[in-house]
Amino acid sequence: MKFTTLLPIALIGLASASPVPVEDIFSLDKRQSATTCGSTSYSQLAVQQSYGEGADHTMKGTTVSSSGGSQYPHVFNNREKLSFPACSGLTLYEFPLKPENQVFTNGAAAGADRVVYATTGPNQFTYCGAMTHTGAPTRNGFVLCS
Repeated sequence: MKFTTLLPIALIGLASASPVPVEDIFSLDKRQSATTCGSTSYSQLAVQQSYGEGADHTMKGTTVSSSGGSQYPHVFNNREKLSFPACSGLTLYEFPLKPENQVFTNGAAAGADRVVYATTGPNQFTYCGAMTHTGAPTRNGFVLCS
């Protein structure tokens, strides 16, 4: 399923102290669910919030800088050949996965976990999955979250 981000609602969320609920911004894929990356568990809402934040930045053409200097979202080249069947053949993007009600902001540590999504058309995105550096066989490598 695809979703369309509504910019006016997203801007309201940026101007307020508490974020706009994700369900008010876009409809979500049923494939998108709670996940565990290494020993860290994320609720479905946490996954949705990180996915929505990343997709919103992709739509606007903006990025957020991590404390390590990386820019997010960015294209995920999938050198590990992780399986994202719903996104086969699409350009993949990664964005830091944060616990529920936490938003990845400029200067923050990205952490080990990421949501992966793809663009499917103008302002349309699909959730592909989640991945983590935790337990990866190579430095800066990734493995799928469960």
